[in-house]
Amino acid sequence: MKLTKRIAATVAAMTMAVSVVGMTAFASEAPATRDISVSQNANNSYKVFQVFQGDFEGNKLLTKDLEFGTDVNIEKLNQALGLPTDNQDAGKALKALSELDAQGIAAKLNEDGVLEGSGTAVDAGDSVAFSVGYYYIRESDDDDNTADILINLKDDTEITPKLGAPKVEKKVKEDDREVSLGDVMDEDLYEPKYNDAADYCIGEAVPFELVGSLPETFDNFKDGYYYEFIDRLAAGFVAPETSAFQVLLNGRTDITNQAAITKTVNADGSANFSIKFNNIKAVQGVDKDSKIVVKYSAVLDTDAVIGEAGNTNGVKLKYSTDYDYDGDGIEDGDDHDDTEETTEDGTVVFTYTVDTTKKDATTQETLADAKFKLLNADKSKAAIITDGKFAGWAANAEGGTEITTAAGGKFTVIGLDSGTYFITETEAPEGYTPLDGDIKVVIRADMNVAGDWEYEVDDGSDAFVELNTDSGFTADTTTGVVAGDILNAKDGAELPETGGIGTTLFYVGGGLTAAAAGVVLVARKRAKREQ
Repeated sequence: MKLTKRIAATVAAMTMAVSVVGMTAFASEAPATRDISVSQNANNSYKVFQVFQGDFEGNKLLTKDLEFGTDVNIEKLNQALGLPTDNQDAGKALKALSELDAQGIAAKLNEDGVLEGSGTAVDAGDSVAFSVGYYYIRESDDDDNTADILINLKDDTEITPKLGAPKVEKKVKEDDREVSLGDVMDEDLYEPKYNDAADYCIGEAVPFELVGSLPETFDNFKDGYYYEFIDRLAAGFVAPETSAFQVLLNGRTDITNQAAITKTVNADGSANFSIKFNNIKAVQGVDKDSKIVVKYSAVLDTDAVIGEAGNTNGVKLKYSTDYDYDGDGIEDGDDHDDTEETTEDGTVVFTYTVDTTKKDATTQETLADAKFKLLNADKSKAAIITDGKFAGWAANAEGGTEITTAAGGKFTVIGLDSGTYFITETEAPEGYTPLDGDIKVVIRADMNVAGDWEYEVDDGSDAFVELNTDSGFTADTTTGVVAGDILNAKDGAELPETGGIGTTLFYVGGGLTAAAAGVVLVARKRAKREQ
């Protein structure tokens, strides 16, 4: 009996020990927490939604022990991600989300019913503890504008405001078209011919403008505000020197000498420019309503992309996000040097090719040794052509470059603006009659110049609608080539052939002559008889 009691006591003690160990283990595995805080100077509101709860390895949210967040409807999230609605594997949902960019993730989470409840509010100056994981934060201002914030909560995090961030636009001048200006541009300050798309000849200087705004929260930055244009120029341009840049406050006051301007030429021939203010608050006259304008021109180069892909150029702003930034620059690595970048806004510049083939009008055989010049719309100037590419206009039509066609009969000029041109034949091939007049060639480009297109860093085709022409030529929108044939007839008149109408005329003529001779002979005989 005593033995039985001892055994029972031992078992009970072991059970308690296991329970204690289990409780200890459970306590040690409780989700870790981190703080989400909002600066006391913030003037927007923030609602926090937990999407996933789990652990991190470096910056990666692990699928091991991953759970769906408390603020998502699992069925609706699966549906938004194209997964079976009964999926309970949070790792599958994480993988599906990870294949999207930040904008795509926010869009999925904002689909109807995916986020449940009103979220947890974090007010200005507050700090709230949340379980480690992945969070969506909705920022709102007094005007009901909203912004999406996504964070990996693995460390204590202060929310960086999105609303009230500065905006930036890049524009290119297009002389042939008038369009409306964008969100940042102000028609009272800037020329109306600056827009999102343009076309130029190779060798021409292309004017650009960068226009940046300042945030509504500008006054909250007491000691300084970092402000930098990061401009990208395509490889199809000759990168200008930094001395070619002009920086204007509100389009009028020159503040170029207060900006640090640097140039970097990349291995692919493209260039990056930095127009930087370590503390733009130190520039006299700058306030939250100011616009900073940067002007420069770049020459379209001989390696420019031809056709609808175009030559794309972009700009983004890098700006302060910490109200305690000291204004001394961000290179020193101080605790309050936090910055963010806007998405890149861009422009695209197009150029085109005229491609003609010299042929025999009868046989369609290609002809060598024809000589041509390309003239402008009023025929007052001839084109200078180098290695088949446009290189400018001569002072008059007598100048310019005379091109002699090779065996394939080609006369090609690469790198032309839209407009009207004339091809004049200065010398026909030997044995052929020169053309009676010049050949008219029209390049007509339809573009989305007013920003009604989706900007892509390496492809401007969405800004291009169609390439057209007339006068018997054809236009290829993709390649940007306007093409056609130039026909010449051989010298001389066409002689009659045996058995044709020509011999009939000879036969008829001979018959008439013989008949006339017979009439004369009969008349003479009659005269003799009468005598």
